Amino acid sequence: MLNMSWGNWAWMAAVLCCLSVWGASRQSKAPVLYDLSSILVANSDSIPLLGGRFVPLPKIVFDRIQFVDEHPDANWEHAARFRFFLKGRLIQEMPTRLPPKGLDRRWRISPPTADDTTPTFKISGFDGKYRVKDASKHFALLFSGNADDRHWNDFSFLYRTLTQVYGYSRENILVGDSNFREKAGDLDGDGKTDILFGSTLADLQGLMTSLTERMKKGDQLLLVVNDHGSTKDGESTLILADNEIKASEFAALMKPLPTDRVLSVFEQCFSGGFVRPTVAAGRVSVAASTNREISWASDDGLFDEFLYLFTAAFAHQTHDGVPANADLDGNGRVSAREGFTYALGQDASSESPFLESYVNTNSAFTLGFD
Repeated sequence: MLNMSWGNWAWMAAVLCCLSVWGASRQSKAPVLYDLSSILVANSDSIPLLGGRFVPLPKIVFDRIQFVDEHPDANWEHAARFRFFLKGRLIQEMPTRLPPKGLDRRWRISPPTADDTTPTFKISGFDGKYRVKDASKHFALLFSGNADDRHWNDFSFLYRTLTQVYGYSRENILVGDSNFREKAGDLDGDGKTDILFGSTLADLQGLMTSLTERMKKGDQLLLVVNDHGSTKDGESTLILADNEIKASEFAALMKPLPTDRVLSVFEQCFSGGFVRPTVAAGRVSVAASTNREISWASDDGLFDEFLYLFTAAFAHQTHDGVPANADLDGNGRVSAREGFTYALGQDASSESPFLESYVNTNSAFTLGFD
Protein backbone atom coordinates (compact mmCIF):
# COMPACT_ATOMS: atom_id res chain seq x y z
CA MET A 1 0.00 0.00 0.00
CA LEU A 2 1.33 3.40 -0.98
CA ASN A 3 1.73 6.53 1.07
CA MET A 4 -1.00 8.67 -0.50
CA SER A 5 -2.60 9.94 2.70
CA TRP A 6 -4.27 13.37 2.87
CA GLY A 7 -1.91 14.45 5.62
CA ASN A 8 1.18 14.04 3.48
CA TRP A 9 -0.36 15.77 0.51
CA ALA A 10 -1.51 18.60 2.73
CA TRP A 11 2.01 18.94 4.13
CA MET A 12 3.45 19.15 0.65
CA ALA A 13 0.87 21.71 -0.45
CA ALA A 14 1.59 23.88 2.57
CA VAL A 15 5.32 23.78 1.93
CA LEU A 16 4.83 24.60 -1.75
CA CYS A 17 2.80 27.64 -0.83
CA CYS A 18 5.80 28.91 1.13
CA LEU A 19 8.23 28.64 -1.75
CA SER A 20 9.38 32.01 -3.00
CA VAL A 21 10.07 30.92 -6.57
CA TRP A 22 7.49 29.29 -8.78
CA GLY A 23 8.28 28.01 -12.25
CA ALA A 24 6.24 29.41 -15.09
CA SER A 25 5.32 27.14 -17.97
CA ARG A 26 7.12 27.74 -21.23
CA GLN A 27 6.68 26.77 -24.84
CA SER A 28 8.75 24.17 -26.61
CA LYS A 29 11.58 25.31 -28.86
CA ALA A 30 11.33 25.36 -32.65
CA PRO A 31 11.65 21.98 -34.44
CA VAL A 32 15.13 20.80 -35.42
CA LEU A 33 15.71 19.36 -38.88
CA TYR A 34 18.20 16.59 -39.79
CA ASP A 35 19.34 15.32 -43.19
CA LEU A 36 19.49 11.51 -43.07
CA SER A 37 20.46 11.01 -46.71
CA SER A 38 24.02 10.03 -45.78
CA ILE A 39 22.83 7.02 -43.78
CA LEU A 40 20.45 5.58 -46.35
CA VAL A 41 21.25 1.94 -46.96
CA ALA A 42 20.72 0.55 -50.44
CA ASN A 43 17.86 -1.97 -50.68
CA SER A 44 16.88 -1.35 -47.05
CA ASP A 45 13.17 -1.75 -46.31
CA SER A 46 13.11 -0.16 -42.85
CA ILE A 47 14.67 2.48 -40.60
CA PRO A 48 16.10 1.31 -37.25
CA LEU A 49 14.78 3.39 -34.36
CA LEU A 50 15.91 4.06 -30.81
CA GLY A 51 15.21 1.16 -28.46
CA GLY A 52 15.60 -1.61 -31.00
CA ARG A 53 12.41 -0.83 -32.93
CA PHE A 54 12.03 -0.40 -36.70
CA VAL A 55 9.73 1.57 -38.97
CA PRO A 56 9.08 0.34 -42.55
CA LEU A 57 10.08 2.61 -45.41
CA PRO A 58 7.22 3.70 -47.66
CA LYS A 59 6.89 1.94 -51.00
CA ILE A 60 7.92 5.00 -52.99
CA VAL A 61 10.93 6.21 -54.94
CA PHE A 62 12.91 8.92 -53.13
CA ASP A 63 16.46 10.27 -53.20
CA ARG A 64 16.60 12.24 -49.93
CA ILE A 65 15.20 11.78 -46.44
CA GLN A 66 14.92 14.26 -43.58
CA PHE A 67 13.97 13.86 -39.93
CA VAL A 68 12.08 16.56 -38.04
CA ASP A 69 12.30 16.62 -34.25
CA GLU A 70 9.16 18.51 -33.22
CA HIS A 71 10.27 19.01 -29.60
CA PRO A 72 14.09 19.12 -29.39
CA ASP A 73 13.97 20.13 -25.72
CA ALA A 74 11.96 17.03 -24.78
CA ASN A 75 13.15 13.51 -24.10
CA TRP A 76 11.90 10.75 -26.34
CA GLU A 77 9.25 9.45 -27.00
CA HIS A 78 7.52 12.44 -28.63
CA ALA A 79 6.18 13.74 -31.94
CA ALA A 80 8.51 13.70 -34.96
CA ARG A 81 8.38 13.14 -38.73
CA PHE A 82 10.32 11.55 -41.55
CA ARG A 83 10.16 13.53 -44.81
CA PHE A 84 10.87 11.92 -48.19
CA PHE A 85 12.00 13.90 -51.26
CA LEU A 86 12.51 13.18 -54.93
CA LYS A 87 14.44 15.69 -57.06
CA GLY A 88 13.97 18.37 -54.45
CA ARG A 89 10.18 17.90 -54.10
CA LEU A 90 8.55 16.66 -50.88
CA ILE A 91 6.50 13.61 -51.82
CA GLN A 92 5.56 12.04 -48.47
CA GLU A 93 5.76 12.56 -44.70
CA MET A 94 5.60 9.80 -42.11
CA PRO A 95 4.95 10.44 -38.38
CA THR A 96 7.05 8.74 -35.72
CA ARG A 97 7.42 8.88 -31.92
CA LEU A 98 11.05 7.75 -31.83
CA PRO A 99 14.16 8.99 -33.69
CA PRO A 100 16.39 6.93 -35.97
CA LYS A 101 19.04 4.95 -34.12
CA GLY A 102 22.29 6.87 -33.72
CA LEU A 103 20.81 10.28 -34.54
CA ASP A 104 23.83 12.58 -34.73
CA ARG A 105 23.88 16.38 -34.38
CA ARG A 106 26.33 16.50 -37.31
CA TRP A 107 23.34 15.74 -39.53
CA ARG A 108 21.49 18.87 -38.41
CA ILE A 109 20.28 21.28 -41.04
CA SER A 110 19.00 23.69 -38.39
CA PRO A 111 21.51 25.88 -36.49
CA PRO A 112 23.19 24.29 -33.42
CA THR A 113 21.34 24.66 -30.12
CA ALA A 114 22.53 25.29 -26.57
CA ASP A 115 22.98 21.60 -25.83
CA ASP A 116 26.08 21.67 -28.05
CA THR A 117 27.99 23.34 -25.21
CA THR A 118 29.37 21.93 -21.98
CA PRO A 119 28.49 23.70 -18.71
CA THR A 120 31.20 24.92 -16.37
CA PHE A 121 30.96 23.20 -12.99
CA LYS A 122 31.92 24.92 -9.76
CA ILE A 123 30.89 22.66 -6.90
CA SER A 124 31.62 23.50 -3.27
CA GLY A 125 32.30 20.68 -0.84
CA PHE A 126 31.28 22.89 2.11
CA ASP A 127 34.37 21.73 4.01
CA GLY A 128 32.82 18.30 4.52
CA LYS A 129 29.70 19.59 6.28
CA TYR A 130 27.37 17.16 4.48
CA ARG A 131 29.67 14.15 4.12
CA VAL A 132 28.15 10.78 5.03
CA LYS A 133 29.36 9.18 8.24
CA ASP A 134 30.24 5.81 6.68
CA ALA A 135 30.83 5.85 2.92
CA SER A 136 31.05 2.05 2.83
CA LYS A 137 27.29 1.88 3.44
CA HIS A 138 26.31 4.21 0.60
CA PHE A 139 25.94 3.07 -3.01
CA ALA A 140 24.68 4.73 -6.18
CA LEU A 141 23.65 3.42 -9.59
CA LEU A 142 23.50 6.05 -12.34
CA PHE A 143 22.07 4.51 -15.49
CA SER A 144 21.51 6.24 -18.83
CA GLY A 145 20.20 3.83 -21.42
CA ASN A 146 20.71 5.97 -24.53
CA ALA A 147 22.17 9.29 -23.44
CA ASP A 148 22.40 12.65 -25.20
CA ASP A 149 24.75 15.48 -24.19
CA ARG A 150 22.41 16.88 -21.55
CA HIS A 151 22.06 13.48 -19.91
CA TRP A 152 25.86 13.34 -19.54
CA ASN A 153 25.70 16.81 -17.98
CA ASP A 154 23.03 15.58 -15.54
CA PHE A 155 25.24 12.75 -14.37
CA SER A 156 28.34 14.93 -14.22
CA PHE A 157 26.53 17.26 -11.80
CA LEU A 158 25.16 14.34 -9.79
CA TYR A 159 28.47 12.48 -9.68
CA ARG A 160 30.28 15.58 -8.45
CA THR A 161 27.59 16.10 -5.81
CA LEU A 162 27.93 12.54 -4.51
CA THR A 163 31.73 12.58 -4.36
CA GLN A 164 32.50 16.20 -3.46
CA VAL A 165 29.55 17.11 -1.22
CA TYR A 166 28.62 13.75 0.31
CA GLY A 167 31.93 11.91 0.12
CA TYR A 168 30.66 8.76 -1.58
CA SER A 169 33.34 6.24 -2.45
CA ARG A 170 33.96 6.16 -6.19
CA GLU A 171 34.03 2.36 -6.05
CA ASN A 172 30.44 2.42 -4.82
CA ILE A 173 29.12 4.63 -7.64
CA LEU A 174 28.27 2.44 -10.65
CA VAL A 175 27.65 4.36 -13.87
CA GLY A 176 26.21 2.70 -16.98
CA ASP A 177 26.20 4.66 -20.24
CA SER A 178 27.12 3.01 -23.54
CA ASN A 179 27.01 6.25 -25.53
CA PHE A 180 29.61 8.09 -23.42
CA ARG A 181 31.63 5.27 -21.88
CA GLU A 182 34.42 5.52 -24.44
CA LYS A 183 34.21 9.13 -25.63
CA ALA A 184 33.60 10.97 -22.34
CA GLY A 185 33.99 8.58 -19.43
CA ASP A 186 35.41 11.17 -17.04
CA LEU A 187 32.42 12.76 -15.27
CA ASP A 188 34.26 15.05 -12.87
CA GLY A 189 37.30 16.21 -14.85
CA ASP A 190 39.97 14.49 -12.76
CA GLY A 191 41.36 12.49 -15.67
CA LYS A 192 39.97 9.16 -14.44
CA THR A 193 37.24 7.14 -16.12
CA ASP A 194 34.02 7.13 -14.10
CA ILE A 195 31.68 5.48 -16.63
CA LEU A 196 32.85 1.88 -16.37
CA PHE A 197 29.76 0.09 -17.67
CA GLY A 198 27.55 0.09 -20.72
CA SER A 199 23.78 0.43 -20.79
CA THR A 200 22.56 -2.62 -22.66
CA LEU A 201 20.02 -4.97 -21.11
CA ALA A 202 22.85 -7.32 -20.15
CA ASP A 203 24.72 -4.42 -18.53
CA LEU A 204 21.68 -3.44 -16.47
CA GLN A 205 21.14 -7.00 -15.33
CA GLY A 206 24.81 -7.31 -14.40
CA LEU A 207 24.81 -4.05 -12.43
CA MET A 208 21.75 -5.09 -10.43
CA THR A 209 23.34 -8.47 -9.69
CA SER A 210 26.55 -6.77 -8.58
CA LEU A 211 24.67 -4.48 -6.19
CA THR A 212 22.70 -7.42 -4.80
CA GLU A 213 25.94 -9.25 -4.06
CA ARG A 214 27.86 -6.25 -2.66
CA MET A 215 25.23 -4.52 -0.56
CA LYS A 216 24.11 -5.54 2.92
CA LYS A 217 20.94 -4.98 4.90
CA GLY A 218 20.94 -1.42 6.19
CA ASP A 219 23.07 -0.06 3.34
CA GLN A 220 21.60 2.71 1.22
CA LEU A 221 21.18 2.93 -2.56
CA LEU A 222 20.54 5.98 -4.71
CA LEU A 223 19.28 4.75 -8.08
CA VAL A 224 18.96 7.37 -10.85
CA VAL A 225 17.66 6.53 -14.32
CA ASN A 226 18.07 9.05 -17.13
CA ASP A 227 17.54 9.59 -20.89
CA HIS A 228 14.54 8.31 -22.85
CA GLY A 229 11.40 6.29 -22.25
CA SER A 230 8.45 4.96 -24.20
CA THR A 231 5.37 2.79 -23.71
CA LYS A 232 4.76 -0.77 -24.79
CA ASP A 233 1.66 -2.89 -24.23
CA GLY A 234 0.27 -0.09 -22.05
CA GLU A 235 3.33 -0.03 -19.79
CA SER A 236 6.11 2.53 -19.38
CA THR A 237 9.52 1.47 -20.67
CA LEU A 238 13.12 2.63 -20.42
CA ILE A 239 15.03 2.77 -23.71
CA LEU A 240 18.38 1.00 -23.44
CA ALA A 241 21.41 1.03 -25.72
CA ASP A 242 20.20 -2.10 -27.47
CA ASN A 243 16.57 -2.60 -26.47
CA GLU A 244 13.99 -1.40 -23.97
CA ILE A 245 12.76 -2.69 -20.62
CA LYS A 246 9.29 -2.44 -19.08
CA ALA A 247 8.73 -0.95 -15.64
CA SER A 248 7.63 -4.31 -14.22
CA GLU A 249 10.78 -5.97 -15.56
CA PHE A 250 12.96 -3.21 -14.11
CA ALA A 251 11.25 -3.59 -10.73
CA ALA A 252 11.90 -7.34 -10.82
CA LEU A 253 15.64 -6.64 -11.15
CA MET A 254 15.46 -4.41 -8.07
CA LYS A 255 13.51 -6.82 -5.91
CA PRO A 256 16.48 -9.00 -4.78
CA LEU A 257 18.42 -5.99 -3.42
CA PRO A 258 19.15 -6.83 0.23
CA THR A 259 18.35 -3.36 1.58
CA ASP A 260 15.09 -1.49 2.12
CA ARG A 261 16.83 1.90 1.97
CA VAL A 262 16.47 2.77 -1.72
CA LEU A 263 15.77 6.18 -3.24
CA SER A 264 14.91 5.83 -6.95
CA VAL A 265 14.70 8.77 -9.33
CA PHE A 266 13.35 8.33 -12.86
CA GLU A 267 13.80 11.17 -15.37
CA GLN A 268 12.83 9.59 -18.71
CA CYS A 269 9.55 10.18 -20.56
CA PHE A 270 6.57 8.30 -19.07
CA SER A 271 8.75 7.72 -16.01
CA GLY A 272 5.76 7.76 -13.67
CA GLY A 273 5.03 4.18 -14.67
CA PHE A 274 8.22 3.13 -12.86
CA VAL A 275 7.23 4.58 -9.50
CA ARG A 276 4.68 2.19 -8.00
CA PRO A 277 6.41 -1.01 -9.18
CA THR A 278 9.62 0.09 -7.41
CA VAL A 279 8.11 1.35 -4.13
CA ALA A 280 8.30 -0.97 -1.12
CA ALA A 281 8.76 -0.74 2.63
CA GLY A 282 11.56 1.80 3.13
CA ARG A 283 11.87 2.45 -0.60
CA VAL A 284 10.95 5.83 -2.10
CA SER A 285 10.50 6.52 -5.82
CA VAL A 286 10.36 9.84 -7.67
CA ALA A 287 9.49 10.55 -11.31
CA ALA A 288 9.84 13.60 -13.54
CA SER A 289 6.53 12.95 -15.27
CA THR A 290 3.47 10.74 -15.13
CA ASN A 291 3.11 7.53 -17.11
CA ARG A 292 1.37 9.56 -19.83
CA GLU A 293 3.75 12.51 -20.13
CA ILE A 294 7.06 13.25 -21.80
CA SER A 295 9.85 14.85 -19.76
CA TRP A 296 11.77 17.96 -20.72
CA ALA A 297 15.17 19.60 -20.81
CA SER A 298 15.95 22.81 -18.95
CA ASP A 299 15.34 26.07 -20.78
CA ASP A 300 19.00 26.39 -21.80
CA GLY A 301 19.07 22.79 -23.06
CA LEU A 302 22.07 21.89 -20.90
CA PHE A 303 20.32 19.59 -18.42
CA ASP A 304 17.07 17.76 -17.81
CA GLU A 305 14.77 20.07 -15.89
CA PHE A 306 13.54 17.94 -13.00
CA LEU A 307 16.68 15.86 -12.37
CA TYR A 308 18.82 19.00 -12.39
CA LEU A 309 16.64 20.72 -9.80
CA PHE A 310 16.44 17.57 -7.67
CA THR A 311 20.24 17.27 -7.72
CA ALA A 312 20.69 20.96 -6.91
CA ALA A 313 18.45 20.54 -3.87
CA PHE A 314 20.76 17.90 -2.41
CA ALA A 315 23.92 19.67 -3.60
CA HIS A 316 22.80 22.80 -1.73
CA GLN A 317 23.86 24.67 -4.88
CA THR A 318 23.48 24.87 -8.63
CA HIS A 319 26.12 23.38 -10.93
CA ASP A 320 27.95 26.73 -10.98
CA GLY A 321 27.94 27.20 -7.22
CA VAL A 322 24.90 29.42 -6.65
CA PRO A 323 23.35 28.52 -3.24
CA ALA A 324 20.16 26.44 -3.27
CA ASN A 325 18.19 26.00 -0.04
CA ALA A 326 15.92 22.96 0.07
CA ASP A 327 16.30 22.32 3.83
CA LEU A 328 12.75 23.40 4.60
CA ASP A 329 12.70 22.29 8.24
CA GLY A 330 16.17 23.71 8.96
CA ASN A 331 17.59 20.49 10.43
CA GLY A 332 20.79 20.65 8.38
CA ARG A 333 19.96 17.95 5.84
CA VAL A 334 17.71 17.46 2.81
CA SER A 335 15.21 14.60 2.74
CA ALA A 336 13.65 13.01 -0.34
CA ARG A 337 10.45 14.93 0.35
CA GLU A 338 12.30 18.24 0.67
CA GLY A 339 14.36 17.63 -2.47
CA PHE A 340 11.23 16.74 -4.38
CA THR A 341 9.32 19.77 -3.07
CA TYR A 342 12.17 22.09 -4.05
CA ALA A 343 12.35 20.65 -7.59
CA LEU A 344 8.59 20.63 -8.04
CA GLY A 345 8.31 24.26 -7.02
CA GLN A 346 10.80 25.41 -9.67
CA ASP A 347 10.06 23.01 -12.52
CA ALA A 348 8.86 25.20 -15.39
CA SER A 349 8.31 22.40 -17.89
CA SER A 350 5.02 20.85 -18.97
CA GLU A 351 5.50 17.78 -16.79
CA SER A 352 4.01 16.57 -13.51
CA PRO A 353 6.68 15.21 -11.15
CA PHE A 354 5.50 13.09 -8.25
CA LEU A 355 6.81 11.06 -5.32
CA GLU A 356 5.49 7.97 -3.57
CA SER A 357 6.61 5.99 -0.54
CA TYR A 358 5.25 3.08 1.44
CA VAL A 359 2.48 3.77 3.93
CA ASN A 360 3.39 4.57 7.54
CA THR A 361 7.15 4.21 6.99
CA ASN A 362 7.97 7.93 6.98
CA SER A 363 10.70 7.08 4.47
CA ALA A 364 10.29 10.18 2.30
CA PHE A 365 11.01 12.35 5.35
CA THR A 366 14.10 10.40 6.45
CA LEU A 367 15.71 9.06 3.28
CA GLY A 368 18.06 11.34 1.34
CA PHE A 369 21.58 11.22 -0.08
CA ASP A 370 23.12 10.87 3.40
